[in-house]
This record gives sequence, C-alpha cells and structure tokens, in this order.
Amino acid sequence: MPMKKPLFPLLPTQVRKVPRSFAWIDHALRSSGLMQQMEPEDFGLYLFLALGADSKGLSCWRLDRMERFMPCFTRDQLWDARDHLQHLGLISFKPWYESEPDGIYQVLPISRVKTRGVSRRPM
Repeated sequence: MPMKKPLFPLLPTQVRKVPRSFAWIDHALRSSGLMQQMEPEDFGLYLFLALGADSKGLSCWRLDRMERFMPCFTRDQLWDARDHLQHLGLISFKPWYESEPDGIYQVLPISRVKTRGVSRRPM
C-alpha cells in the first residue's frame, strides 16, 4: 500500500536484510483471506515449514522433531494442521512410505490457492 509520507527505520543500524538462506512468508497469506480460515496450530506449522524450506519450498522434518521445536503443539495437532494446510492448498505432503507419518513437505505458492468456498476446518 503506497504511503503519502515515507517511513524511516526506527533503528537504522538494524535494518533487516534478506539472508542468504531462503525463508519467507508470502504477504498474500494475509490478503487472500486464508488467515481467517487458519487455527493457531496451522500458523505454527506453516511458519515452521516456511522457515525450514529451501528455495523450492521443500523440507523434510520428522513429527517428533517438530514437537521438540514447537512444544506448544501435540503430534495430533500437528497432524491436523498438516491435513488442514493441505486442504487449504498451502502445503503438499508425501510420506516416505505408505502409512508413514514422516516425509517431504512443500510450501506452495499462495497464488495457486482458491479461497472461495473453502471451509474453516474439514470435518
């Protein structure tokens, strides 16, 4: 959104720079209307996966390691969040083997997401 007055950093010596490692959260998450459809565990898992993703959005994390990094969420909450993020089209997940809880994740571009008619949480 264009501003009439330019904004200046509050702490000019601490201006954030894009790091060499790749981690991002697309602002379209806010403008797409998806935030209103997400629960706290969805945000937690999405943030965690985006921070751990490479430039193609790929990452491999075991659920037990995610639990250690995010002790505020149980394994069941992370499973539910994973299912919900897939339902919303924000991530893709493929297990290493059939019925395996761990596998590879891909954070998907927000532009591919269709927000109309998407329920808050699949029943």
